[in-house]
Amino acid sequence: MGALLDDAFRNVYQTALLANPEFHDGALLAGRTSGPAASYSVTGWSYRLYPPPAGRPHSLNRGSAFHSCRAMSALPEVDGLILFARSERMIFMNGELWDTDQLL
Repeated sequence: MGALLDDAFRNVYQTALLANPEFHDGALLAGRTSGPAASYSVTGWSYRLYPPPAGRPHSLNRGSAFHSCRAMSALPEVDGLILFARSERMIFMNGELWDTDQLL
């Protein structure tokens, strides 16, 4: 808890997985506690996402993690979600899957 999402986070995450391998099974939550200019830090580990219906047409079935991230990212209080699956990284913002090249 409290770890910054920065260049060192990969090591923090790997250490956490060594301590408890089940951390990978669920969402890691991060937030900014001191305003929109602050850095993101971890606020919770290993959550299940239960988003409300997104009211958007579904894409092909890509699994519950994909669809949960997409729907949760549509909520006004959510900045975005990143789904790491195997060697893929998917970024969801405003209920849509973003091309990561758009964000660089």
